[in-house]
Amino acid sequence: MKLLLLALTGVLGMWELETALQDQTSCLVYDCSAPSSVFWDDSVCYEQKDSSIYLRECKHNYICPYSEKEYNRARCKLDESSTQKKFDNGVGCIYDYQCYSGKCSSKTCVANKDGTCNYDRDCEVGYFCNESECQKLKKEGEPCLIFTECEPQYSCLVESPNDPTKNSCTRYFSLKNGKTMKYCNKESRDMCESGYCDEVTQTCADPPKQANYTSPCNTNADCTAGNKTSNCECGYRADNTKYCNTFEGDKPYQDYIQALKLWFNSKYPSMCNTVARKDFDCMNTYDKDIAYNVTYNLYYSRYFPKVHRANNCTLSIMNPEFYQLLQSYEKHGGNDNDNDNDNDNDGGNSDGSAILGVISLASLYLF
Repeated sequence: MKLLLLALTGVLGMWELETALQDQTSCLVYDCSAPSSVFWDDSVCYEQKDSSIYLRECKHNYICPYSEKEYNRARCKLDESSTQKKFDNGVGCIYDYQCYSGKCSSKTCVANKDGTCNYDRDCEVGYFCNESECQKLKKEGEPCLIFTECEPQYSCLVESPNDPTKNSCTRYFSLKNGKTMKYCNKESRDMCESGYCDEVTQTCADPPKQANYTSPCNTNADCTAGNKTSNCECGYRADNTKYCNTFEGDKPYQDYIQALKLWFNSKYPSMCNTVARKDFDCMNTYDKDIAYNVTYNLYYSRYFPKVHRANNCTLSIMNPEFYQLLQSYEKHGGNDNDNDNDNDNDGGNSDGSAILGVISLASLYLF
């Protein structure tokens, strides 16, 4: 499992740059089937002419760095990325250097046993760091200040940021609609049974949902769910159609919520360090099907307007990490999530663990 938190972050930043540079009233068109005569020379993989972008894949071990384009063209270059994420305790490993702790035992990252710590990830599985000492994670209903103090199937329902006696460890996805919350954020909403917390009423509620999230849009006014509005954006498609950013009630995000519920209803979160409870690394060590379903659906919902109906060739160039994620997602139980039954953003059957081993779900949250 190698590489690419920095690469992934860079891709997300490039997406935002591409969006900013595009005239959103007229989308760029991506063509991955143009003849060689379209390109300046054999090394070019990205060639922009007017509103069309012509693409072709690079040879093995080469990438198309389109963010580095000059004069509207980019050239293939050797992939020299070598970033290696350090795994938290409880995550599978082979070598000591792969672990944050520097210790791999019985193919699992483990903590040093002196019981002292600076951070939660210094502690063994089942413990958190409190005043430089590793202490047992708290059980359901016990007082807490932050979710990492609780056993991994529980978050911390916070009423006071300073007084832990007013807070309690609460099971994920257990709070019914109407439950009032002091704070409505990405961690607290996962305690709501619906997976959604209304920021206006500060309560668990049914999430907003579009009439048809797969319908093209023309302006932001077409992107509504109740009283909420999202953006209408261009993507990596062979036509100039635009789509709305999805809402929490739309199918891609709801598929993510259902997969995350399966994860927290299993025994596996307790096998990893408290900070790794939602990390792909931990999930992938113990249940690959859930790992790929959680990660793909969150990623897909986050960047739906960009990747929906984009063909495989275009995705492999504009976002090779996402392309490989699609392949692995299908291998591990995924379906054609774009609901068009044409295998356009679905990929094949290679394992993408080398790409996904560095993804933290926290980096993908948008809502």
